[in-house]
Amino acid sequence: MVISFLYLFLQFVVYAVNFWMVSLLVLHGLPLVKSYSYAIEQALAATVGGLALGWVLDRTNKYVTLMIAFCLGGVCLVLFSVSTSLVALYLLTPWSGR
Repeated sequence: MVISFLYLFLQFVVYAVNFWMVSLLVLHGLPLVKSYSYAIEQALAATVGGLALGWVLDRTNKYVTLMIAFCLGGVCLVLFSVSTSLVALYLLTPWSGR
């Protein structure tokens, strides 16, 4: 039950990053097309990451694996928030949603 709630809140984070980040990137001078390419990359990364995490969860201790995944995701979100490079944003995107 707790894992289900954690996953639900994780999905809220992913959707918030997807929809909110596009408008923030446009406000900071990134062209609209590049901002949407970021959103597409985030959606693809979330799909692949979810499938990969599910595969790993089936083969390992679920609690330890989720703890590691959430900790890594939190670190990536912090790095994401202080990043000034577009390349760094694209590299951190797949890890910050999972």
